[in-house]
Amino acid sequence: MVAVAAAAMAGLAPLAEARAAVPVLVLDGTGWGHGVGLSQWGAEYLARTGRSTGDILATFYPGAEIAEASGPVRVAVHRPAAPTTTLTLPQGGEVRSPLVGTQAPGFPLQVAPGGRVRITFDGTYRVDALVAGQAARGATAYQQDPCLLGVVCGPSTTQPPPTTTTTAPPAGPGGPGQPGGGPPPSGEPAPSGPPPGEAAPGSASSAQTVWAVPASGGVTRVDDRSRTYRGALEATGGATLRLVNLIGVEDYLRGMAEVPSTWPAAAVQAQTVAARTYALRAMQASGELCDDARCQVYVGSTAESAGQDAAVAATAGRVLAHGGALAAAVYSADAGGVSATTQEGFGTPDGVYPYLTTVRYETDNPLPWHLEVGFGDLAARVGYPGTITAVKVGEAGPSGRALVMVVDGTAGARTIDGRQFARALGLRSTRFTATVGSADVAPPEPPPAEEAIQALPDETAALAQRALRPASTTQLDHAPTRPHLREALEALDPRRRRSLMALAALLAAAVVGAHAPLVLVGALPGLGAVTGTARGWTRWRARRRT
Repeated sequence: MVAVAAAAMAGLAPLAEARAAVPVLVLDGTGWGHGVGLSQWGAEYLARTGRSTGDILATFYPGAEIAEASGPVRVAVHRPAAPTTTLTLPQGGEVRSPLVGTQAPGFPLQVAPGGRVRITFDGTYRVDALVAGQAARGATAYQQDPCLLGVVCGPSTTQPPPTTTTTAPPAGPGGPGQPGGGPPPSGEPAPSGPPPGEAAPGSASSAQTVWAVPASGGVTRVDDRSRTYRGALEATGGATLRLVNLIGVEDYLRGMAEVPSTWPAAAVQAQTVAARTYALRAMQASGELCDDARCQVYVGSTAESAGQDAAVAATAGRVLAHGGALAAAVYSADAGGVSATTQEGFGTPDGVYPYLTTVRYETDNPLPWHLEVGFGDLAARVGYPGTITAVKVGEAGPSGRALVMVVDGTAGARTIDGRQFARALGLRSTRFTATVGSADVAPPEPPPAEEAIQALPDETAALAQRALRPASTTQLDHAPTRPHLREALEALDPRRRRSLMALAALLAAAVVGAHAPLVLVGALPGLGAVTGTARGWTRWRARRRT
């Protein structure tokens, strides 16, 4: 029996040696996000330890001043997969085309409380009342003077029809209920179409964009997203149909979901001042915002709470300014105790924004994180056309963040921008140390590549035009990976040999019994999974905040 066991162990020796030889990149870092400007968790700690809103803003934006500003903002809130979407107006309202001025024929389309409309774009905008509505029978014009929230103008110069009728959408040329044919959605009954040349009651078409305007104090629900919004919603076409929320900045801030409203008041207020400044500067420079972490996380009136409303009211109109202009008040979840420069966070030369610089601040937890990446996965993610043998930080910035990574191997040394390297691996920040180690088996594949990193407010318009998507392929300083290389690397991935190695380990355990126990390790002690935040990534092993 001993001889059999010895022979079995001898046969397993090459496998054990192969397992121990799997090279890995070990990354240990702190922080979450680009690290420039305000640290949300840092602000929470400073507020918890007695710092005021002014103290917090002065810490993270040194040299910036408090000023006053206001105005409307435009926020892209929905991009339906198909060029059609439905809206519900719980308090009633109307659909206009255009928002102000003389209305197109059939507009405004009156919507009773609880009414629902479908908007379809096929080069023109068609609005069909699905629950209750009635099209205007005469020309209508809306005054140009600002009124509701400084965004939506007031009563019409001619009175709309006083009653509403319940109608279903008219038949389209290709079939009932659809402009292009097919059955009506959601089980809507097939209507009888209007006489040729006439619009059906409760429907209207326009070559101009259409606007859903709720009754005063009301909201509009985007049914696809189950979110409600104050202000007006514009349906605008182009490459695809989009819904854009036009709203006063103060009500916009009420619908923010960047930090918990239950945090200390000074932290929520500091966040609110930064967010107001970011939004208004984005409007000046870009004209539009996205509603996710690439700009600012905004979910509409669905997110309103007493704590957030109080922060908005307490800081009403207050913004950060520098040199007579609105500041670029960017922020991230956490800077790990040391905020980043603009060169480190965005690739923007330092000094363009003097108030965005390296600042060491007090924190009780810099959000440390740990990740191990197999060299095979690393090569695939960064497009290295060979076998990697070494990885190091080639250049670091003032706060210790990686500016340049150097990857070496059989294809020679290649350099990668530190931010691109972090995005390719789904890293939480660029503030890390990198060492080369080994493991018995290749570690799990790293998190997916992401681009959910807040941009400078001057760059938000392009982001608002498209949905959040994975980051683009990482660029090396030499030729990119050949198309077939990824498949080759996957075929050579040591993890594909796990089943054979597990079988060998089980055989060895059966032979030697308790002297060789089989242990499956899921995570290192003290590590837990972070499933997601308003400003961050998912599928991460991170030390828990205590």
